Amino acid sequence: MPELRVTCIKRDERQGTDYEVITAVGGPGGWKKTVPEVIAAIAAGNSFYVQVGANKVSVSAYPASNPRYIRTTPDSTRRDNLLSLPDCP
Repeated sequence: MPELRVTCIKRDERQGTDYEVITAVGGPGGWKKTVPEVIAAIAAGNSFYVQVGANKVSVSAYPASNPRYIRTTPDSTRRDNLLSLPDCP
């Protein structure tokens, strides 16, 4: 199964919320997937990751029931690895 590197995100542009919501992610070669597409791809056995220094940090779908979202697995940094990425063009 393919392993895709996530290098950018698309954020929900609604104002006035306490949380930033990721609606899509993208990577090298210009690929883009919505969060539901990423969740379906993970369920089908594909993997996504964010490069943090020399480490690959996996992207996972949470929680087990709807509504679901994506996040990286905990690593050695307190930074949010996905929200730290630049916006996709």
